[in-house]
Amino acid sequence: VAPRPPPPVPSPRVEPTPKKPYSPWKPSASEEKKKYYSPSDPEPEPETEKTYAETKSHHYILYPVLILGFLTTGYVWYKKRKENFNYMRFRQMRAARNFGGDGDYHGVSMADSTSFEPATLPPRPDGLA
Repeated sequence: VAPRPPPPVPSPRVEPTPKKPYSPWKPSASEEKKKYYSPSDPEPEPETEKTYAETKSHHYILYPVLILGFLTTGYVWYKKRKENFNYMRFRQMRAARNFGGDGDYHGVSMADSTSFEPATLPPRPDGLA
């Protein structure tokens, strides 16, 4: 059997130090005798600050480029939209929506018509005359 280690020794307890009561700051005798010194005019700073006119940035190139970009995009979009436009189909669709006028044959193009002849009727039976 292995020997057991000795139990840990408790450390001595440390008592907290009592807190000092709060006392507000009081100037010392030498500080009370000092007078406040305020310079009449502060020293002018070197010319590092820029005036408003110097800091105002002008975008003489940026804004026209943006406007031209928007206009070009709109123009290209407009032209692409019109590129696939079929005027004949537009006329047929417009005519089909117009419900007045020619009745059943409204919107039918006569240019596409052929020489149509209806089928002939069979001969009449002789007994029904």
